[in-house]
Amino acid sequence: MQTGSIDPLYHVCFGGMIFSYLVTLPVEHRHLEHQQHANLKDQEWPMSGSGEAVRRERERERVAHEIGQEGKLGFGTCCE
Repeated sequence: MQTGSIDPLYHVCFGGMIFSYLVTLPVEHRHLEHQQHANLKDQEWPMSGSGEAVRRERERERVAHEIGQEGKLGFGTCCE
């Protein structure tokens, strides 16, 4: 073994990176599956999806209703 060589340091660094990648790969794979499953739920009917999708749909309906009411009452129009 050469004491003045930097090759052992490279082997330790690259070996550590490869080992770290292989150890975390199953965790990342589970995270990706969970994320894809959540995205599929959000794309389905809003009431069967996550709570966030339901909340967004209700907020859209509320805003659409308020815009409709403003138009009927004469509010929100410019230069009358």
